[in-house]
Amino acid sequence: VKRRRYIRFLVSLGVVGGVFGGGLMYVWRAEYFQIRTVVITGLERTSERDALTTIEQFLTGKRFYLFPQRNMVFVDAGHAALALTESFSVFKEVEVSRTLRGEIIFSVTEYDPWGVLCPATKNDCYWIDRNGVAFEPAPEYSGLVVAKIVDYRSYDLELGKQYLTEQIMNIVTFF
Repeated sequence: VKRRRYIRFLVSLGVVGGVFGGGLMYVWRAEYFQIRTVVITGLERTSERDALTTIEQFLTGKRFYLFPQRNMVFVDAGHAALALTESFSVFKEVEVSRTLRGEIIFSVTEYDPWGVLCPATKNDCYWIDRNGVAFEPAPEYSGLVVAKIVDYRSYDLELGKQYLTEQIMNIVTFF
C-alpha cells in the first residue's frame, strides 16, 4: 500500500513537473511574449541608431546560457539599463518599462554639460555637469565659450563620478 502511494506520488509529481516545464517553455518561446519593438526616449546628444544597436546586441544574448533574452517576461531590465550606461557615459540614468504589446521602452536622462574639467597631471579633459560629475571626454579647445577648470589635485578620473564638491561648484558658478 505504501509503495503504491509512493509510485502515485512520483507519477503525479512527474505530470505536474512536465506540465509546469512545458508551460514555462511555451512562455519562453511563444511569439506573443517576445520583444518586438524597442523604443528609446530622451536622447539629446547620443545617436539613436547607436543606442538601438547596443540594446539589440544585449537582446540577442541568452539568459542562463539557455533561454533567449528577447522574452518580455524574463528580460533582465536592470542588466539592459546597465548595458546602456556602460556603453554611453553621457547617460545619467536609464529607466526601463514594458508594455503588453511586445514593446520595451528605455527612458534615458543624459548629463547636461556645464563645463570642462582638466586634470593638470593629464592631457585629457572631461565634460562635467552642474554637480561636478565628469561624464564624457571633451575635445581640446581654447577661448571662453565653456567654463574650463584646471584641477591640480592628483587622482584617477572615472566617468560618472563626482570630482568637484557642491561647495566648489557654488564658488565656480558664481564667477
